Amino acid sequence: MLLVRCTLACLLCALQVYSQKPQPQSPLLDTLVADNSRTLQFKNGKLQGPGAEFLLAEAATVQFVALGEEHNTTEIPELTTALFRILQIRYGFRFLATEQDPITLQRLSKLPVRGRRESIVAIAQRYPNAFTFVSDQELTMLADIGATSRTAARPLWGCDQAFGASHILDRLEAITSSPAAREFIRYLRDTAWEKERKRDLSQYHYMSKESKSELLTKLREIVRPKRGSEAEMLVLSLIISDRIYHNYREGAFYENAHEREEYMKHRFLDEYRRARAIERTSPKVLLKFGHWHLYRGLSPNNQQTLGNFVSEFATANDSRSFHLAIFPNNASGGYGDLANWRDPVPKLLARSLKATEWTVVDLRPLRAEYNRLAKEMAPDLKDSFRRWIFGYDAALFIGEMHRGTYHSSPGVEY
Repeated sequence: MLLVRCTLACLLCALQVYSQKPQPQSPLLDTLVADNSRTLQFKNGKLQGPGAEFLLAEAATVQFVALGEEHNTTEIPELTTALFRILQIRYGFRFLATEQDPITLQRLSKLPVRGRRESIVAIAQRYPNAFTFVSDQELTMLADIGATSRTAARPLWGCDQAFGASHILDRLEAITSSPAAREFIRYLRDTAWEKERKRDLSQYHYMSKESKSELLTKLREIVRPKRGSEAEMLVLSLIISDRIYHNYREGAFYENAHEREEYMKHRFLDEYRRARAIERTSPKVLLKFGHWHLYRGLSPNNQQTLGNFVSEFATANDSRSFHLAIFPNNASGGYGDLANWRDPVPKLLARSLKATEWTVVDLRPLRAEYNRLAKEMAPDLKDSFRRWIFGYDAALFIGEMHRGTYHSSPGVEY
C-alpha cells in the first residue's frame, strides 16, 4: 500500500477502506482524460512540454500553488525545486510551505544555514529526528529553495507537528537563563536523546510512543515563557505535538487529525503574516504536503483541510489557488504501481496513460460530467472519485518514479 504512510507523521491520517471491486470501463472517462492530458518533460532541472506550459499558465493568476504528493520520492522534491525557481522568476513566488517541523525549518531559513546543503545535512546527522522527511532529495530541495528565494523573510515554512524533541530542547536550554529551568530542560533532553540518537522508525519513535504530557506541563511552569517569545513557541511545539501523537496512540483519530490539520493552518498563517509584514505585499506560496492535507473541502478522514483553508484564503485576497495531485504511474508490480493503492481512483484515472511518460491531466472538465461518470461506480468509489476531481484541479502522473535515497543520513529508516 502506498497511501502516503511512509513515515509515522503520515500514520496520523486514519485510513478509509475503499472498494476493491472491478473498475468501471467508462469510454466517457477515458475520453475526458485523453482530451485533457498533456505530456510534461523534466530534463536537466527544467520543465518542458505542453504539460509545463499548462502548469505555468495556471500559476500565472494564483496566489498559492499546492502540490499534493507521494512522500519520499526522488522526483517530487526535484520537481518542486524546478517549479519554485520558475514561479519566482515569472510570478514572484518566494516561499515554500511544507510538511516539516517548524523549528527545524526556521533554523534552515536563517544564515549561516540558509541555502547551504552541507549545513543542512549536518543538522540531519546531528539530530536524526529533526526532520519529518530526510531523504537526500528532500534536504537538497530545502537547501536549493533557501538559496534561490529572494525574500528577506523566512523562505521555508514548516507547518507540521514536531517529529523529534532533542533539537527543540537544546535550543530551549540555550535561550533559557534560569538555572533550575536549564537543569530540568537538560533532564528532558537527555531522556529524549537516549531514544532519538538513532532514527529507525521500524523499531521506535520517541515522540509518538511515549506520553510526556505531565513532564511538558511542568516544563511550561518552570520556564514560564513570555507570550509571543521564541521560548513559548518551543514549549508549545512540544506540548501540541505530544498531544497530537497521544490522541493517535489512544485511538482518538478524529481529535488527532483535527488538531493536526488546525495546527498546520495556524503555522501557515503565522508564517504568512510574518512574511507579509517584511515583504509589504501578499506572499505567493508554493505548498508541498501529502495528498490528504491539500484537498479542497473534506479530506478522507473528514477534516477541513489546509488545502481548503488556502483556497478560501486566496479568494479572500481576490485571488485563487491551484491544486495539483502528484502520483507515481509505474509499470505493474513493485514500487509506484497504482494498482497497489488502497484507493483505486488514481489507477482508474491513469489506466490509459503511458507508464513511461509524465502526464498532466486537467481534472476540472470531469466535474460537469460527474453524475454521468458516477452512475457506473460503487458508492465508496463514487465518493473517492468526487473528492479527487473536485478537491484537486489537476493530476500529474509520473512514469518511472523512484524512491528517495538516504546517502546523507546513513542508517536512517524513513
